[in-house]
Amino acid sequence: MRFFFSKTKFVSVCNTCNKYAWLDKNHPDDKNPIDEYTEVLFENGHKVGDLAKEYFKIDVDVAVLDENGKPNLSSMLEETKKALSSDARVIAEASFEYDGLFCSVDILVKNDDGSYDINEVKSSKRDLENQKKRAGVKEKYIIDAAYQQYILERLGYKINNVYVVLLSDNYVRGKTLDLEQYFIPVPVTTFTTALQTMVKDKLTDVAAVLDEENEPTSVFNANCKNCDYFAFCSRNIPSPSVFDIYE
Repeated sequence: MRFFFSKTKFVSVCNTCNKYAWLDKNHPDDKNPIDEYTEVLFENGHKVGDLAKEYFKIDVDVAVLDENGKPNLSSMLEETKKALSSDARVIAEASFEYDGLFCSVDILVKNDDGSYDINEVKSSKRDLENQKKRAGVKEKYIIDAAYQQYILERLGYKINNVYVVLLSDNYVRGKTLDLEQYFIPVPVTTFTTALQTMVKDKLTDVAAVLDEENEPTSVFNANCKNCDYFAFCSRNIPSPSVFDIYE
């Protein structure tokens, strides 16, 4: 089973441009390799994710890996269906597919009224500079959660609350780790709901780009230098250029 989009790819497109998705489809080998720092971030993220499963006291973890150690998406979809039809109330990595879109919810909680809460777990603290603007949650995290809400609601699930679960910015660990103080679930439902039209429009735009046979024209902006495909897109730019200027 193949999907053309995931929540990670959606956030990447929102942070860069629609061409990112086309390159992921047609030139995946030209993507910048993952550096050591990013590997460390991934590892820390996995550790925090495991702690979050303890914090939420999960009933079922539907994560399934294939023989290469990569997520087996088809199996995860099937395991999610089984978990949802059982008495499981808290599901880790609950996976869903809608019209070629795929997402795994870090922690999905079923409420007594049959509605669900989405919990997106991040291994970072509140963004204090945006404390008032977005409840201290980075915009990319809210976009991530909004994409998940989009898929689940179109599948007919009633979403009651959406949370981005961050790490406490003032907790000091003692001899043991107190998960109740370590994690801070930040409600972001107002923000993710307000982004639903944006998610729909962005996906429509990206779908059109993915259908193009030829490489889309590159229109460079301030975010390009940090894009995974910057080296590929800038291959025809003479050097030195404005991108060689360091602050």
